[in-house]
This record gives sequence, C-alpha cells and structure tokens, in this order.
Amino acid sequence: MKKKLVLINSDSSIDENNVVIVIDWLDYYKQGWIKINNTEKLVVLNINQTDLSDDIEFKILPQKISFKYPEDILSYWCRNGKLQIASESTLQLNINHDYSINYLSKEFKVVSEFLLNRIEAIENRIGRQNDYLINKYQTLEIAKVLGLNIPRTKIIFSVNELRKFKSNVGRIITKALNVSSISEGEYLYTKGTVEVTEAEISDLKTIFLPSLFQEFIESKFEIRVFYLRSHFYSTGIISFGSQSADSRDIDPRVPPRFVPIALPANLKLKLSKLMNRLNLDSGSIDLLYSNSNEFVLLEINPMGQFSFYSYICNYYVEKIIAIELCKKTRNPGLD
Repeated sequence: MKKKLVLINSDSSIDENNVVIVIDWLDYYKQGWIKINNTEKLVVLNINQTDLSDDIEFKILPQKISFKYPEDILSYWCRNGKLQIASESTLQLNINHDYSINYLSKEFKVVSEFLLNRIEAIENRIGRQNDYLINKYQTLEIAKVLGLNIPRTKIIFSVNELRKFKSNVGRIITKALNVSSISEGEYLYTKGTVEVTEAEISDLKTIFLPSLFQEFIESKFEIRVFYLRSHFYSTGIISFGSQSADSRDIDPRVPPRFVPIALPANLKLKLSKLMNRLNLDSGSIDLLYSNSNEFVLLEINPMGQFSFYSYICNYYVEKIIAIELCKKTRNPGLD
C-alpha cells in the first residue's frame, strides 16, 4: 500500500528554520512529505468529481512533483504559506487586453478557492492560509467578553482624541492594526510596538490615519505562548533593565531571562475559548503579568514564531507538530 504524504505549505523567506526542524522530525519518523513555497505553483491537472468525493491531481512547479488529493495526502500544515494555485492553461495565457485578463482571473479565482477549500478540509490540518486575517481590535473585544483582561484600547485618528486618551491612561503605545512588517526582496522591515511620547504627538498632523493605541501596562514579566490544539507552551520573559514597550528590544548589557511557566487552568480555559472563537488551532499568544498581579492579553498572532522559545525551554514543539502530522486524524487536544 502506498504510504501517504504530509503536505507542507510555507513561506521560506520568513520562518524556514521552524519548518526545517519539523521536517527533520518527519524524516526521523520515516514520514514522507511534500513542501511547497509561496514562490512555487500548485498546478491542477484534473478534477474527478463523483457523488462521494473529489479526486484532484496536482503538480508542483518548478519541482515537477505530482500527487493526488486526497489519495496521497495524510495531513496538511500551513505555516505562513499561500498556495499559488494555477492551471496549465492559465500559465500559458498570452492576452494583451486588460479586461480579458481581469475576466479570466476572476473566473479561475472561483476554481482556486474551491481547490483551497478542499485541501483545507482534510481531517488532520494545522493552520489555514487566511488565519493571519484575524482582526486585532475585534480579537480584543471578544477576549473582553470572555472575561480576559486586556489593555484599554482605542482606534484614534486625531491629535485631540489622542491627547485625551493619553491624559486618561498615562503612558501609551501604538502598534500596527494589520501586519507589523513589510517585506522587500531579501529584507524584512518591522516596527513592532512603540511607546508614544508627547513630543511625537506634537509632530503629528491634526488628522492622521486611524491607528491603534493602548495603555502601557507596567508588568513584572511578559509571557509568550505557543498554542497548539488546546495545549500551551508558555515562556516567561523576565527583564532586569528598564521595561520597553516591545520585549524584543533587548539591551545586550542586561539580557532577559527566559523560563518555562505554567498558566493557571482558568486562564487556559478562557484562552482556549478565544482561539476556538477565532477558529485557530495554532498560534502565538502574547500576555503580561502586571504589577497588580493580573494576566493581561496583548494580542494573538496566528503565524507567530516558536522555535526560539521551544529551544530555550526544551518544549520540542517541532517534534510535537511532526507527531501530530503523522496521524490520520487530528487530536482536538494534546493534554
């Protein structure tokens, strides 16, 4: 009997190390796999529809690897990936009229969305292509309803409102509403989370683009969590210097300490409910433990990095992901 394969879709320019370590574990368990990057094409060769199922033939270019779905695929892991689905005819199109290209693109978009839905409907799947599209502001609103503590947050687009907000809460920070980085070729530009000073407010125009602002919460330590199917791999980040708005701003003279921690059961329950509401089976969760002894949710990042924290805390997250991908059916929880 032909052994089924694990299909991996990833953006090799962002987190190749995470994926490589998982693949090493798949090799260790003698589990075959296929990996497709964002720059490659997933070409559909044939769709054989019956009353019971859809048998779809694909070929990956330029790798020239062919497989049938779902016949050849055991599980699917989308890790920062975006499948570039095409057909042999769309690859050969040579049309000079913009309206024709626009029409044909919309026609094939229906097909590509159907194919993506079929791939993501596999029983054992970790991640989806559009997981990153969660709305940060709505996520915090849902978290608040579920009983989680969140910073006072507001979307502001005028200097007057920003000054009022700062007057009410004290120190404030800002972060991107959508993606926090821009890629250009081999470079990745990121701003992260920054504190907003009165001097910076004075430099703003009266009206500016709607932006996310939050109160700056003094904390005893920050927490980075990798969540996978109701299981939490949590790392406490204890800083010994002055507290920064972004824990990634590390003073090399006073490096932070990273320690594995266990979250309270009631907090894990609320976070699991939040991830379920967001329809996420994996992702990174940013928390802090405030000076008033409260856990505060900062944000959810469906595509957050985990290898550094996995390594420093001996969590072996990559091994656990590989073990999950080797199964035919998904486990709703790993506990």
